[in-house]
Amino acid sequence: MMRDPAVSAEYERIEHEEMPMLDTILKARAEAGLTRAQVAERMGTKAPAPWHDWKMR
Repeated sequence: MMRDPAVSAEYERIEHEEMPMLDTILKARAEAGLTRAQVAERMGTKAPAPWHDWKMR
């Protein structure tokens, strides 16, 4: 799959553009002492299912 140039390019884009932003968001949440549920509530939505629930689907 990573041999496909389009897949490889998208992976690189995500690594360089989106992952640093995600790291910043996760760090801010941790520093604020908020759970995912608390952040979701403040955003007016529901927290995502825990990872182990997704693996069972």
